[in-house]
Amino acid sequence: MVPVDIAKNFLDLLKIRQSARIRDARIMGSICLASFLATIGFGLLQGLEGREVYLVLPLDLILLFSYLMAWTRLEVTNAAIDLVDNLKA
Repeated sequence: MVPVDIAKNFLDLLKIRQSARIRDARIMGSICLASFLATIGFGLLQGLEGREVYLVLPLDLILLFSYLMAWTRLEVTNAAIDLVDNLKA
């Protein structure tokens, strides 16, 4: 019979989730940054007026909130990893 270390298995699972959360945060951050830079560039080149602002601003805000959610999930996973590390010690 093989002894099962539940804490080690859970820590391994959390590390896999951490790498996925890092990937998600990087992807959302780069999309959000590209969107903001495109909005600023388009605004400087052609100018954003009335309706364009109402269409572009919510998209930028949604992408920003998506990045913040991905970053928050990463921080929660990091805190869980720290908790399991402290419980194992």
